[in-house]
Amino acid sequence: MGIDRVEHFLSGDAIVPDRSAYASLEHLSPDSPQVDAIVQLYIEHNVFFDATLTAYGYYGDRDPEVYTYFDDGPGYFTPYVREILASRDPRPANSQFERIYWVKRGTIRAFYDAGGGHLITLGTDHPSWGEYISGFAVHRELHAMALAGIPPAAVLKAATINGARALNVSGYLGTVEPGKFADLVIMNGNPLEDIRNTRNVRIVMKAGVVYDSRELLDAVKGKIGPNGPDEVSMWTSERRKPK
Repeated sequence: MGIDRVEHFLSGDAIVPDRSAYASLEHLSPDSPQVDAIVQLYIEHNVFFDATLTAYGYYGDRDPEVYTYFDDGPGYFTPYVREILASRDPRPANSQFERIYWVKRGTIRAFYDAGGGHLITLGTDHPSWGEYISGFAVHRELHAMALAGIPPAAVLKAATINGARALNVSGYLGTVEPGKFADLVIMNGNPLEDIRNTRNVRIVMKAGVVYDSRELLDAVKGKIGPNGPDEVSMWTSERRKPK
């Protein structure tokens, strides 16, 4: 059909017609002939795959190796938002989504092992409902890819040059070289030794301008979200229409 990118999960004959997509996905075997066939189709037609590995895990049991806070996520929200969060009942784990999370880790490894590493891109599909900050989800996705068995160098390519190629912007983004935009991060630690070192960002450069990462984060501590009920509509999809 000419589609050059697919988000979320593999399908093809791995998704059977007598069940919903989720019901098929939770029982999918990454080493099945159906999965291999759809992976080969992606590779043959140069179709990029954005697996969004961690999206379902947020709703499951939250694998502690991936979902444990590495920064004070809730601390970036306003006191009003934190008060609402504290009053909520704990979110029950969705067992189906927990199974899908682990299946997705197996399928991304199968995709890589079949020779599709150059087509894997990074996405999270994770809007924040207050417990986690969406931006930090990128680092969880990187970690989940590495835990799935993808080498750190390939994981970093998924987050940089592969994504740029998928969006047809690799002429000016995705790698560090003369003639491209000066957008990059400098971190403490080697992510090739431990992919979690991507979390230790020291400097952010945007269009050649250098920013201190910690200063940027500290500047928004306690400021994300409404400060009271009168501001809620400004932060939701149900915004008031102008009169």
